[in-house]
Amino acid sequence: MLLSSAREIPSGDGWAFEPKWDGFRCLAHLGEATRLVSRRGRDLSPYVPELRRLHQSVPVPVVLDSELVAVRRGRPSFDALHRRVFGPSRHPEATVILVVFDLLVLGERSVTALAYERRRRILEGLGLDGPGMQLTLSYPASEGEVLFTATKDLGWEGVVAKRLGSPYRAGVRSRDWIKVKHFHTTKFAVGGWLPDERGGLRAILLGRRVSGRLAYAGAVEFGFSRREVEEALQPLSSREPVLIGAPRGARPVRPVLRAWVRYQSFTEDGRVRGATVIGFPR
Repeated sequence: MLLSSAREIPSGDGWAFEPKWDGFRCLAHLGEATRLVSRRGRDLSPYVPELRRLHQSVPVPVVLDSELVAVRRGRPSFDALHRRVFGPSRHPEATVILVVFDLLVLGERSVTALAYERRRRILEGLGLDGPGMQLTLSYPASEGEVLFTATKDLGWEGVVAKRLGSPYRAGVRSRDWIKVKHFHTTKFAVGGWLPDERGGLRAILLGRRVSGRLAYAGAVEFGFSRREVEEALQPLSSREPVLIGAPRGARPVRPVLRAWVRYQSFTEDGRVRGATVIGFPR
């Protein structure tokens, strides 16, 4: 079941709220063995061998909607998860756990037609919390705003609102599940751009001051007119590198143009995630 996006959490009593986990969404098939399958059908189980015995923690075979999450220094880290699962060494620099938030199959019976709160009660009765697996917390509508503020203060991704009484509809992007992410807005220098396959502008390259130097802070492809920005950058072309750590193929420009950028977070190496340009201040 897919989520719709919103800028504000929904109001009214007909909702439950859960923290939004920043990880890899997967279906956990826990029966005679443990199999973790990504949204695109990839078997993630070989990448997290420490979770291979999760099926031993459930009293009956189940299929769970869940999220693989890496916890580093006490908080979820998408960067650490990506390195942990797909990095060249797969060194366990972070603890990987399976966070469960919904139930699709109980025994041999599909429970997707049951209301959200009924599926939740069954989940709570399974006793899933243990080594490598935990059930996400769920809060009533009266505590939605508190949870939203708390996740922002903790630096978490946001919250998910789930409509009470709603069934689980696989493959549907529904307004019954609404994600509300935390975003930030910052002004960055534009220190270069990346070309597309035809040589035109594909993305602008952001820079931010680090120890008095302009460091590469990520590439942004959305929120601006490529033609207008390309025209603005042409007279600013530079023969010398401008951004420290710029990607291969970057076309440097003098950092005269500034961009207001809305982004979700910084990666651990200082790059913006989920970024969109919202304007160019004069």
